[in-house]
Amino acid sequence: MQPEVYHGRAFVVETTTGTWIVPADLIGALVRIDDGSIDTRLADFVEGTVQSWKLETGWLARMSMPGYMDCTDWTLHRTRTEAHAFLKEMFGDD
Repeated sequence: MQPEVYHGRAFVVETTTGTWIVPADLIGALVRIDDGSIDTRLADFVEGTVQSWKLETGWLARMSMPGYMDCTDWTLHRTRTEAHAFLKEMFGDD
């Protein structure tokens, strides 16, 4: 597995099964996120029923296996250093 870390915006989504991080670029154009359809688009990327969400900016991180669909869930961090430290602590050398 290899680390993926980049700076960007992400939705922090609270659902009936917990908290999910969804990179905003996966949702598509964010022209109107207040029109109610965002909950439906977020539901495609999370488990459970969407209860609330907020849009945040930070360092997104996950481990991914190039050439395969295997990857860990996204996490969101304040700094690049924190993102890499988290991946190393959770998954070993990054």
